[in-house]
Amino acid sequence: MQKIISFMLFMGLTVSSFAQIDTSATLVVEKNQEAELEYNQGVAALSNGQYDVAISNFTKAVEFKPSFTQAYVNLGVAYSSALNFTSSVEAFDKALALDSTLGQAWNARGMALFHNKNYKYAAESFQKAVDANFLTEDNFYYLGASAFLIEDYERAIKAYNEAIKRNNKNPNAYSDRASCYKMLEKMSDAERDYRQAIALNPDFYVAWDNLGSVQVRKKDYDAAIGSFTRAIEIKPDFYIAYNNRGEAYFLQENYKSAAADFKKALEINPQYSFVYNNVGVMYAQQGKHTEAINMYNKAIQLNENYGAAYFHRANSYEMRQEFEKCCNDLQKARSVGYTIPDSFLSGCN
Repeated sequence: MQKIISFMLFMGLTVSSFAQIDTSATLVVEKNQEAELEYNQGVAALSNGQYDVAISNFTKAVEFKPSFTQAYVNLGVAYSSALNFTSSVEAFDKALALDSTLGQAWNARGMALFHNKNYKYAAESFQKAVDANFLTEDNFYYLGASAFLIEDYERAIKAYNEAIKRNNKNPNAYSDRASCYKMLEKMSDAERDYRQAIALNPDFYVAWDNLGSVQVRKKDYDAAIGSFTRAIEIKPDFYIAYNNRGEAYFLQENYKSAAADFKKALEINPQYSFVYNNVGVMYAQQGKHTEAINMYNKAIQLNENYGAAYFHRANSYEMRQEFEKCCNDLQKARSVGYTIPDSFLSGCN
C-alpha cells in the first residue's frame, strides 16, 4: 500500500511569439479612409512592439469600420502580445463572427486561450483551425498539448502524429507524445518516443527524466538511475530528477543513496512537497513512523490537497494505533480525490 509518488514532468511547451497576421497591407482608399489610416498605423506600431498604441489604433479602425475583419484579427494579436488574453479572445471572436473561415485566426485564438490556461476551449479553437484547413505543425502541436492537459490522451496522440508528419525532427513532439503513451500505460511506446526525443536532442534533460520514470515503472531500476543521473548532469539544479532518482534507490532498498538524493532535492527546492512525502514513506518502510508523520505533515502544509500524503500518514497512524487519526486521514485523502478502497474505511465511522 505504501508507494512513492513519481512526478512526471510534462515537457514545457515552446512558446512562440505572437506574429502579426497581416503586416504588409497598406490599404489607404478614399472610402473608410480613417479606418485604413488607423489600421496602417496599428500595423506599424505592432511591428515596433508598441502594443498599447497598436491596440488603440486597431480599436479606432473598427469603430470607423465595424466590418473590418483584419483589424479585429490584428487587435487580437496586439492584445495577445500585451498578454491580455481575455481581450484577445474577444477580438478574435469578432473577427471570426465576420469570417469563420480564417484558420490562422482560429489558431491565434487557440493560443490566447492556451496561455490563459483554458485548455478545453483552446483545443476546440485549434480544431476549428484544422477544419478551416490551417494544417500547420504548430497548430497540431498545440492541439495535442491542449488535449493532453485536459487528459484526452488519445486525441493528443493523434494531434502529435500530425505535427510529427509535418516535422519529424521536433524532439518536443516526440517527448509529449511519449507522455501521452505513459498516461495510457503504454510504456514501450513511451520509452521509444522518449529515446527518439533524446536522439534528436541529447541534452533534453526532461526527456531523460521521463525516460527514467518509465524505466522505474518497468522495474529496470539500474537503467532508471542512469537516466536520472544523465538529467542531473545536464541540469545540476533539476530537483525533480533528484527526487525521482531517490525513488529508484528507495525501490532498490538503497536507503542511504535515496536519503542523499531527497536531501539534495530539498536543498534546491524546499517547497517541493513530493519529496517530503517520499522521505516519509522511506521512514515508514524502516518502521520510523514518528519521523514519517513529521514528513507527511510538511508535505500537507505545502499542499493541503495532497491525497497521497494523507493516505501514507494514515498508514503510520495505524501502525501507532492512533485509529481515529488514521480514519480522519483516509477520509480526507478520499475527499481530495485520492482513491481509497471501501475496505480501508470499513472500520471507520
